[in-house]
Amino acid sequence: MKKVSLILCGLFYVALLLFSCHPKNEAPPSNPTATPMPTPPPSVALFPVKAGEKWGYIDAGGKIVIKPQFEGAAAFAGTRAGVKIKNAWGFIDAAGNVAIAPQFAQVGVFSEGLAAVRVADKYGYVAENGELAISLTFEIEALRPGSPPAYPSLDGYRFSEGLAQVKVGNKFGFINPTGKFVINPQFTEVRPFSEGLARVKTDKSWGYIDHAGTLVIPAQFDVAGDFHEGLASVSVSEKWGFVDKKGTYVINPQYESKRLYLDLRTWKASEKPGRNTAVLVDVSPRFFSGGLAPVCTKNKWGLVDPTGKMVVAPQFSDLHSFAGDLAAIYLEERWGFIDRTGKLVIAPQFDEVNDFDRGLAWVRIGKKTGYVDATGKFVWGPS
Repeated sequence: MKKVSLILCGLFYVALLLFSCHPKNEAPPSNPTATPMPTPPPSVALFPVKAGEKWGYIDAGGKIVIKPQFEGAAAFAGTRAGVKIKNAWGFIDAAGNVAIAPQFAQVGVFSEGLAAVRVADKYGYVAENGELAISLTFEIEALRPGSPPAYPSLDGYRFSEGLAQVKVGNKFGFINPTGKFVINPQFTEVRPFSEGLARVKTDKSWGYIDHAGTLVIPAQFDVAGDFHEGLASVSVSEKWGFVDKKGTYVINPQYESKRLYLDLRTWKASEKPGRNTAVLVDVSPRFFSGGLAPVCTKNKWGLVDPTGKMVVAPQFSDLHSFAGDLAAIYLEERWGFIDRTGKLVIAPQFDEVNDFDRGLAWVRIGKKTGYVDATGKFVWGPS
């Protein structure tokens, strides 16, 4: 769950479009010679909260465990969380002790023992003990110039299945944990590996490569998602379907794309753009989770199974993929949550939500934010 301050809420989703990824599935890589990665330890169940002008952490019951003392705070990934102290980012452990001294302009999440870190316009990777495992030599381009410039999230540069994307010049490739190139820079865009395959863009189309860099599914899609439960959502001529790992359509392209918009004056979502709105989230691609995937038809969202059978009829203005047993839905200009039968579990009442993670979901009502549990009860806030 990505927790963000109110001011950054809308920008979070814009960054999400640029580096969209879902690191939930960790199936063995498709390359039979690749070394299987060990199962990562579960992330510490602590959640960043803001009290006054400082950030700290609560547990799943809403109790403050690490007192508010930081200028900024990110979610825990494994046993480390990024925090901002005296205008620099470092990492703390689950007890709130500084594990890696603040020294970076930006940090990503730890994944497979390494986290991307940035200084100026270069990034590298730091280990959990604080050692710089891969030097700060890779380029990262600002999303927006300025003072200071705005950079994309580093979470998209995380290690996944033993590889991480890096950019050299105008092309992307993949390195291993020693910093050695395994797949040379040759792609216009790439995303992290998921279930043995990574989506890559060559010129104007997306396809999929394996761990050896072989294009196993030719570049032919206008947009493509990560593989989850053996299937990936892909778009051709603005219609969405699902392919298997051979590139064969399991569900033919037939579904629509749809966007919501954020009113920057009221911080409310709308289905219609306006003079003071920005794209809140591009609701495609979605992915399978627990045998169900959201799809849009006739401007409404429902749920299909892997055969393409509609299990929950289209009725929502937006619908996220499931995170555990609950999925976020947008209905009557408010967000709520449903179960796998489509039944409302938490009534639509929020202006913005994040998916459930470790038992809690971050929510916003107006200018106030907080966390709710799976029953919809606030364990922190709204404040």
